[in-house]
Amino acid sequence: MYEISAEQLQRWRTWRIFTESQISRMGEVEITSEFAQLMIKGLVGKTQKAIDNLYQEFDDTWPERGEVERRFRHCMEELETHVGADLPNSAFKNRSAFHALFSVVYDAAFSTGSALKKKKAEALPSAFKARLMKISDAITNQTAPEKFLEALARRTTHKDSRKTVIDYLKTHLLRA
Repeated sequence: MYEISAEQLQRWRTWRIFTESQISRMGEVEITSEFAQLMIKGLVGKTQKAIDNLYQEFDDTWPERGEVERRFRHCMEELETHVGADLPNSAFKNRSAFHALFSVVYDAAFSTGSALKKKKAEALPSAFKARLMKISDAITNQTAPEKFLEALARRTTHKDSRKTVIDYLKTHLLRA
């Protein structure tokens, strides 16, 4: 996790997902571990015990490592391509909002819960960025639905809150 999160260090900084202090405390490694967990286990709540168990489970052997790394890099590239320079000026530079955004991009590309076998990634809709920026404005202006805003602001590490936010984003970002 350290290696693949370190590859993205410039993006973490440019996108302002983490402060330098958070980077020094390895916040980017932690969220990268959460993304690996999403790919391996599906949507779960965030607990240190769950991350520790994941590390322990794959400490000796991790046959899907290459595919997890490839999928992680793909999602980061998609975010760069579709949002890039606008990300640091959006509501999605917040860690919990970014987690949800990454999760939606991952689901669109590979389908959360799918087997970790090499497969071609699905493309994001062409209107993805425009829709994302509209949602960002609705978050900033507090005009998005209350249930969504509450899930994004409170209990952001709980599975149900994460699901509420991700489902809302999927509905509004990925529609045809």
